[in-house]
Formats: sequence, structure tokens, C-alpha cells
Amino acid sequence: MYTKFQTIHWGHHPCGHGSVFENTEVTRELLSNIAKKYDIKTVSDAGAGDLSWIDSVKWDVEYTPYDIRKWHSRVNQVDITKDVLPKTDLIMCRHVLNHLENQLQAEAIDRFVESGSKYLFLTYTKPNCYGRVWETPLEECTQVFPGGKVWKFGLWQINS
Repeated sequence: MYTKFQTIHWGHHPCGHGSVFENTEVTRELLSNIAKKYDIKTVSDAGAGDLSWIDSVKWDVEYTPYDIRKWHSRVNQVDITKDVLPKTDLIMCRHVLNHLENQLQAEAIDRFVESGSKYLFLTYTKPNCYGRVWETPLEECTQVFPGGKVWKFGLWQINS
């Protein structure tokens, strides 16, 4: 069913460098601030991984994890390129789209828009790298990961 993802290599952590607890400090703080500032009450995490760090985010939200693999019993298995997630205030998709080919990235973004969710929180390396032309993000920050890889985190309004 999910054969197109079988060639992905995840690195030393089962879910990659982005899920190593120490590497989530910037994300945890940013998510906490975004939830307060934008009155986020419901979150779909598209690419939740093993949930190793998410419970340490200081926010009061209804959080639902999704992933292509069922890394944890709480995770709902979905293919974000085909399945439309339930409508939530925020879809979070960290360190996922960069593992996909351009066409699959576009399909995932289209499914996020189809959900009717209000905001999208993504990691990216350069503006519009996923083929969508949106305005400047509402929120943005940069983080350097081990090995010098630079990632940006951005929040966009996708539906009003």
C-alpha cells in the first residue's frame, strides 16, 4: 500500500535528526507561541513519527498524530499524498516533504488545502521549495542542524 515510501532512509534516529529531542527545542518553543498567538485548539501532525518529543510542547491543543508508518500506537497511519486529513486549526508537517519527490510534495500540499484546515506549519530549505506560491509566512524561524543543514520553519494561512 505504501510502497512508494519504502526507499526513504531515516538516519540514526528512526525518524531522522528532526526528531532528536535536543533538535526540537526551537520547534517546541515556536509551536507553543504559535498556538497562543493564533488561538490554535486542534492540530493534525502529518509525519508525527515516534512522538518522542511532542508531549513536551507547552500548548493546550487537541493533538492528532498521523504518519505513513505506525511508529507509535497513538499514530494514525495515512498517506498524506492521497488521504485528506480532518479539518483542524493547524496542520504540522515537519521534516516530511523534503523526503518526497516534487510531484508527491505537490499532492501532499493539495491534500492539506483540501482539508479546510486554517494554518500549515512546514519545514523547508528555501522559499516556495514545494511548488506552492504563497505569501511570506506569518511566522518563520531558522535552525541549523548537525552537519550544518539549515532548515526554516514557517506558518502559513491556507484557508480562512
